[in-house]
Amino acid sequence: MASWGTIDSMQEPFFTSKQASDISGCTLRQLQYWREKEIVVPTVGSQGTGRSVYYSPSEVVELGIMEYCLGAGLNMEIADAALKALKEKSPDSIQTVSQSWLLSWDGQKRVLDLVDFDETQAVEWLQAGRVMILLLLDEYEANNGLLVAATNLTRFLDEAVWRRFDDTIEVPKPTQAEIEGILKQTLSSVETGKIDWQSSVSMMIDSSAAQVVRVAQDAAKRAILDREELVVQKHLEQSIQEILTTHVRSF
Repeated sequence: MASWGTIDSMQEPFFTSKQASDISGCTLRQLQYWREKEIVVPTVGSQGTGRSVYYSPSEVVELGIMEYCLGAGLNMEIADAALKALKEKSPDSIQTVSQSWLLSWDGQKRVLDLVDFDETQAVEWLQAGRVMILLLLDEYEANNGLLVAATNLTRFLDEAVWRRFDDTIEVPKPTQAEIEGILKQTLSSVETGKIDWQSSVSMMIDSSAAQVVRVAQDAAKRAILDREELVVQKHLEQSIQEILTTHVRSF
């Protein structure tokens, strides 16, 4: 991270426009434009230019949020509304960033929803056809931080996301033999009855390892709810139909 200094007797660190640009990933022209439009206004020298302008740490975070939203495909109006909603919802979160939110824009009603991240809410909005963006912000030591992110929905992410990571590692989907192995390993802690593994595997081709694990876990739960001592073929088939069919319909 760029070095910073304090101004006069203030204890809070401040960053020049160049430093704020380097940290947030914004261009200097963007900083100037957002300053003029009062989207992100620096604490010191809001009317100045160049080295007379200084941003506080929280304002640098705001710049980063704007850049993230724009990079995710939002237009200026919605990105600005998202930042304002975030500041109104949780003012302290800009100072001590350690939360995750779900941002959704309803184009028909022109309503912006910003809520604490909830998987159930995310699925409901996806099924309703609403576009969503996950805002995940956290504090970290610039010299000691390591951010690791994972997803199996790459086709729904803007390619600009990958430019923010030093390395990307693609994990291939499991083969049929691996799917069978994952199913058996996940079910190893419960009793199983007659299961046609080949048939079950054929229904799960092109599934991710996480989906396979979830199918097995759900099948075990179904057996318990049915008050049956063994996990059998019907439990697996029901889980496959519900989990994988729901996944396809949602996305």
